[in-house]
Amino acid sequence: MPRKSRQESRSGYYHVMIRGINKEKIFQNEQDKGKFMKIVRNKNGDGGVLIIAYCLMDNHFHLVAKGEIRALSNLMKKINIAYASYYNKNRERVGHVFQDRFRSEAVETDEYLYGLVRYVHNNPVKAGIVMSPEDWLWSSCKEYLKESFIISDKEAADIKAMFGGKRNFLKNHRKDDEYVFLDMEKDMDENRMLIAKGILNREIESKRLVNIQALKKDKNAFRETLAAIAVKTGMSRADMSKLLSTSESTVNRELRYVKKTMAYAKGDNNQ
Repeated sequence: MPRKSRQESRSGYYHVMIRGINKEKIFQNEQDKGKFMKIVRNKNGDGGVLIIAYCLMDNHFHLVAKGEIRALSNLMKKINIAYASYYNKNRERVGHVFQDRFRSEAVETDEYLYGLVRYVHNNPVKAGIVMSPEDWLWSSCKEYLKESFIISDKEAADIKAMFGGKRNFLKNHRKDDEYVFLDMEKDMDENRMLIAKGILNREIESKRLVNIQALKKDKNAFRETLAAIAVKTGMSRADMSKLLSTSESTVNRELRYVKKTMAYAKGDNNQ
């Protein structure tokens, strides 16, 4: 089966993630992490890719970068080969180190980029490793607050301005986003559920309803909530039915109704 072509970003920004094969912890200690970050810095020395943000965890690595997709692919290939060589030699092993090729998503808006940088920096906080993102040694958060190691001065200035300057950089890292960013499958599922619960609670409160049962009795409110969750999270119908304590067939029926209603509103009577 041919590989699916990568989506090219109109803005030039991308979110990239690589992970250890079989979800293994391939960045096990400070030596591994330090070696990997040196490889990232050295391999990016040729230029062509501007690194905006990064975070290295025990079993995966997030990178936010700007550049042509071909240049980014070449960079990731160089990084993967160099680290795999080090890792295998250091542990007297052979074989693949990374799970498949790197995963990527296009970043098209400033709002998404703003939330993404915050999300990447907060990975170790979400994992319960540190209390605040600047406490994690292996992310670019510290570069925005102290000395730059990989991030260029220009990019650092642009991102800090987006966060309201250096003084507000950490303060604005405490905000939440209603985006499901590229991550490990388990983390993405947890994020979908967290966002969906937030939408559900907000809809119940905004419509001055007592609880989820009252929401389900209000057909329009229920359909609006379903549509909002579906659009924002891409959550499976099965998970939506669990969240809303209703059947999967009900979720499917109501979402079909919403889709049909929207199609007619747009004048497309063939939908």
